[in-house]
Amino acid sequence: MNAGHAPDQLDQAIARIRGQAKSADRMVAVEADVTGRITDLLISPHARELEPEVLAAKIVEQHRAARMRAEELSRQAITAMTDRGRE
Repeated sequence: MNAGHAPDQLDQAIARIRGQAKSADRMVAVEADVTGRITDLLISPHARELEPEVLAAKIVEQHRAARMRAEELSRQAITAMTDRGRE
């Protein structure tokens, strides 16, 4: 690998990373990128039965979990790219 391109490749790899999380009852699923931006949000039609506060809490909880997963995947990508650069 050309060391001059490593930062670009790492930036591109990280930009593609998404973390996903789904509530145990499968009413809410969230996908987020490493910056925490929601890139996908799925809400089950059955969620209409929930109180708004309960639904909001589920969305926030799954967003937090998806963001944390994206951050974890980002750290793994950085480690992998760094390790490859040392070879």
